[in-house]
Amino acid sequence: MIKYSLVRRGVPYDPSAPKKVYASAQGIEVFTVDQLVEHMATHGTVGSRGMIRGVIMDLTREILHVLRDGNQVDLGELGRFYTTLECEGADSEAEFRPNKHIKRVKARWAPGKTFKNLRHRMEFVETPNRKDMNTVRMAQRRGEITNDNLDDIANLLKKD
Repeated sequence: MIKYSLVRRGVPYDPSAPKKVYASAQGIEVFTVDQLVEHMATHGTVGSRGMIRGVIMDLTREILHVLRDGNQVDLGELGRFYTTLECEGADSEAEFRPNKHIKRVKARWAPGKTFKNLRHRMEFVETPNRKDMNTVRMAQRRGEITNDNLDDIANLLKKD
């Protein structure tokens, strides 16, 4: 289930254009490797937690090695990993020096078929935006509302 809040945004290149309302995904939680291992182990994945963790760690290390050798990694439906370069320009090919002009090497991911468009696999639920949630948290800290009193929360958000 994807939680989202509504935000009003303008057009960056046209400040006079009217602002429109868009959905903005609200991340619930960031799963660590250990949490992902636990999730996999309890949802029908074959193998022990140690084996699952080991495969994830080995896969991470090997993807880095393959990328470092100048290759790409295609993991089928998961997607493809590849590198891009962030460079500073040189005046000519003869003056180009990799150690001087290449500033960063970035790992990129291009989603495979399963991850290209997740729209048809998702449900959506509107949730308060971060500003409203911070207002609620501050009111809770001041003792103005409790977790049990949803009417107070709704009234607090209407004040803004």
